[in-house]
Amino acid sequence: MLDGFLASFDAPGLARVSMWSEATPLVALVEWNGLDRRRQESASLTLYSVPATEAASTREAMLREVLPAVAEWLRSLRDASETTRAMNHRLAFELHDGEIIRTET
Repeated sequence: MLDGFLASFDAPGLARVSMWSEATPLVALVEWNGLDRRRQESASLTLYSVPATEAASTREAMLREVLPAVAEWLRSLRDASETTRAMNHRLAFELHDGEIIRTET
């Protein structure tokens, strides 16, 4: 699933993709690291394990909703003003009662 998405991924600055296996309500977390940490903007994507009973529906939501939203979010940051790109940003997706909830900071 993820390999196919990343092969066609049209988003800038994704420097790291990792998996997290401990229990957490998070499904995915994208962090945009602005210029205050490095000389060049970069982003990291962390995907989190979900309970086996929710794996199939979460996988579908990842392909349909989460991963396309990640790509769009990163593209929008790429095209944003230098001031916006220089700041740190965070996009999180959590699983609550079978629904994906998106929060952005």
